[in-house]
Amino acid sequence: MMIIGDVLEKVIQTVFDNGLSWLKEENEFRKFKNEIKNWCNDYITRNETTIVASSAFIEYIKHYNLIGKIINFVRCPAEQLEELFIQECYDRTVEILKEENALTQEDHRCIKEFICGILQQTKLFYENKVSTDNTANLYYDKQELAEIRAANKNIHENMERLTPKKPILVKKEYPYPQNTIERKFVRYKDIQEGLYFSLRSESMLEVCLKEKHVVLLGEAGCGKSVALDQLASMASNSYFTLLYNLNNYTGETIDQIIDKIYNDIDKTKVFLIFDGYDEIEEVNRNGFARKLAGFVSINSDTVVLVSSRNNFYKFADDEGRGGLFDSFKAPPHNAVDERSC
Repeated sequence: MMIIGDVLEKVIQTVFDNGLSWLKEENEFRKFKNEIKNWCNDYITRNETTIVASSAFIEYIKHYNLIGKIINFVRCPAEQLEELFIQECYDRTVEILKEENALTQEDHRCIKEFICGILQQTKLFYENKVSTDNTANLYYDKQELAEIRAANKNIHENMERLTPKKPILVKKEYPYPQNTIERKFVRYKDIQEGLYFSLRSESMLEVCLKEKHVVLLGEAGCGKSVALDQLASMASNSYFTLLYNLNNYTGETIDQIIDKIYNDIDKTKVFLIFDGYDEIEEVNRNGFARKLAGFVSINSDTVVLVSSRNNFYKFADDEGRGGLFDSFKAPPHNAVDERSC
């Protein structure tokens, strides 16, 4: 059996003389030191067959200042839950002691009880015997604040766990078509008048960004699809580009088409390219035009281009009404390559 004796008494004396030197002149704190010493002596006596009655445990207390840390936790409280502080002390003690000692279940119990006992003695002392600086109230205020923060953290973590996370959006890649000459846009009216020389041509991407809503017209085989492949590749550097072949259209809304690739995206970040209005089944063609007009009216800043053969496009009258895509303010364009300019 190991009684506290001179060894542990010297350890506690060192704690109060060095780590807690500000206590030395206070009579009440001298009594506190004796109470701690007597409590330790009594606890070790009652558990003489466990690790707490060993020289290894006494050395640990001395080297890692366990008692001083517990006293300071109450004396100078941080916003840390008491149970977390106890667990940290316990985990650290076990980690060190088990390096050279085979700890039993009883050893684990006694280590935690020892830490809790010192903490309880300290709390009682400050609460009942010392009113200086309102230390006891400060400790309990900090504990209450720590509990509130821990509860808020748990609520936040539960909310995160219950709230569906938005999927990470990945841009669809559109490689630039190889062995092709860059297409330019020319206004359809200028093409009809034979004025498609180089001064009239414009970059496809620049036209779309300037006009926002563009119709691209051209006869079958004139290179519309190649031009759109080039445009999709250029636009994908800055936008979430979606090149959609309208021969696959079956009546979906524009939002549904977008969500298949870019679910729940900010529509201003999307660059929409619809290829082949003329390829839509006749039963769905007018429906697509209406749904696109509705989408554009709500998402006026979303860039949208629709391509079609000339003979499927209905031009507006002289007053600007009755056209196929009345909401598209920009005049229809054609795509030409540099050799045509």
